Amino acid sequence: MNLLAHATLSRPQGRNERISTVRVLALEMPGGDTTATAARHVVTLQVTQLKAGVVAQVDDSTLTPLPQALEPARQRALAYLRQRLGAGDVLQSHEGFAELDAEAGPAPSPGQAPGQAAVPPGLPESAVQAGAISALCKRLDGSAWRLMPSGQQARLVWRLAEYADPARGGAAQRLLHAQVPRLVALLGTGDDLLDYCLAYLIGRLGDGGAAVALQALSQRGTSEATRDLAHQAWLALLEPQERQAALQEYQAQWAGIPPQENGPKEDGPQAEQAFFQALGPQALLAADALGAHDGAVHQQLLAWMERIPFTRAWWPALRRIHKRAEWRRDHALLAVLHARFDGPRDEGAVFSRDTSLYLRLRGWRQLRRMASADHSESAAHAAALLQAMDRRCAGQPASRSGRLPESRWLLAARLLLPRWPQLHASARAHTWYTDEPLDLQQLPAQRVEGLSAMWDAHPGQLLQLVGRSQSPLLLWSLTRALQDQKAFLDGLDAAATAPLLHKTYAPAAALGLQIAQQRMVSLTDDAARRPWLLALAQCGDGPAASYLGAWLSRDRAGAARDAELVAALLLSPAASSRTQGLALLFYADGAAVALALLAALPTLDTESPALADIRDAVQALFDGNGPLAAQAASVPAPPLHHLLAHSVTALVEMATAWLLAHPQGLRTLPPAALRGLLES
Repeated sequence: MNLLAHATLSRPQGRNERISTVRVLALEMPGGDTTATAARHVVTLQVTQLKAGVVAQVDDSTLTPLPQALEPARQRALAYLRQRLGAGDVLQSHEGFAELDAEAGPAPSPGQAPGQAAVPPGLPESAVQAGAISALCKRLDGSAWRLMPSGQQARLVWRLAEYADPARGGAAQRLLHAQVPRLVALLGTGDDLLDYCLAYLIGRLGDGGAAVALQALSQRGTSEATRDLAHQAWLALLEPQERQAALQEYQAQWAGIPPQENGPKEDGPQAEQAFFQALGPQALLAADALGAHDGAVHQQLLAWMERIPFTRAWWPALRRIHKRAEWRRDHALLAVLHARFDGPRDEGAVFSRDTSLYLRLRGWRQLRRMASADHSESAAHAAALLQAMDRRCAGQPASRSGRLPESRWLLAARLLLPRWPQLHASARAHTWYTDEPLDLQQLPAQRVEGLSAMWDAHPGQLLQLVGRSQSPLLLWSLTRALQDQKAFLDGLDAAATAPLLHKTYAPAAALGLQIAQQRMVSLTDDAARRPWLLALAQCGDGPAASYLGAWLSRDRAGAARDAELVAALLLSPAASSRTQGLALLFYADGAAVALALLAALPTLDTESPALADIRDAVQALFDGNGPLAAQAASVPAPPLHHLLAHSVTALVEMATAWLLAHPQGLRTLPPAALRGLLES
């Protein structure tokens, strides 16, 4: 078989991670039709569960019980990928799915450092950047430069580094890149602070011609901080083969960590303490240097940084890694660190309360400076910080006095609530409160979030945050901001709107339903309405399910002709939609619905609260005189056999009930599958 397309998604779950790999394959058929229209294409799904970086479970299934033509197979794969992206998965890599670039943003490029935002190159020039860069570059002129005090020189170079934005096109960024020879010439002409700032800027500009100069600075720089930053910048400027050779020292240190120490196998403070004692600060620094160019190492580093103790032995290494991450604009790593500086203080942290306040303010100021510079990655950085806060606060109840878990977060006061008239926060926002408890189920009349211009320029980031977050405060603030993005919302298709429709947060779901209703009414083609019907079928009980039921009641016979729609209704989290699906079965082709149902089972949301009810409904379809019992044997048995080995018990139970009504499936049951059932 030939691989035609593939995509890999990642879903971090605390210390664990779920990796989904979708492949479109062309089967080899001797003497058969090899064209794209031939029914010889299948879509496979592999879901790998990682626990502390170790593979805990691998589930294999198929989204195409029978081979299909190429285009229907691709659309089946795309539908699943869009569903998972809407649920919060992150696109790690793909090939053959160009549609995903526009919907999920481009996948990380081979030369892109892990943790950075995947921003498409060639963005339009920013007027803010154009004016600032032009004025600052003029001051690099010989006479103007010599008249400035040394501190002012360093500040000028630092400000230019803030405006370095490789994703932007235009004359201003070209002018900034043209200053590299002048910047290299300035190395060693001033104090150590100037050298540090020059290395900071040259490294961000990415001109490989400056690599030799930075290598020299990494060896002769006055301070350890300057030498370390110059070394990291030198590594970033090298060609891939040269970089691979330069990283051998770090790779040897990484390889020297015993496999069992890549992550503690057992939970508990004692196992974790023993693991970090074996690791050591130098190994952590080496992992950070290697992780800047190796995605797998970077993911492991993120897991370590979430729980590494902030003790005196670790603090110098942590401080250096924090500065490296700021220079690289490593949003993922900065978000993990900021979440430990902001909010309730880490138990056992050695730094003082003043240091904690300084670090949280430093994180906020960096974001504010990026936004004021109109940097293309500012919204992505804000989203990473907010998602880290969301992971820590979601699910935590308010205190007895009504204070929200976010009330200890500076980020919440500065980015989610600064325009709320009843907000009271200290100058450093160590804590904040409101005159009256917030009604988070009723959106405010006016927008309350900070950095509104940044969000207005990046509405896609707003949509992703609302779709993926759980914190009621975050949803309350940013759903209201999203509500104002009229032009953006009017251009959304069903796949992009689905995360809103499926939210349990009522105001966000209501916004999604409003978009769906407007599009359903404006469309005149049933084929164009179909994606919206499928998205509505996956909504829980509520206004969206009621609207779908009313719409389908207009033409039940027409709806029943769509086997995939009937299958989606039968697997809906809404009881009313499942009842609607049962009603449509009387008009539908049972064999076609059974085949569509088998293709849809592996795509079920295994974290849905309604999974047990869906399981009971599917089992009833094939039980005795169930409406699909007579068609149970019309589907191929191998996909059901695969489901018997699935790690999700509900899927195993559904496959078992189906096979009991499938004589051929029972006769061809593999011994390994039978053995697994008997041992379960």
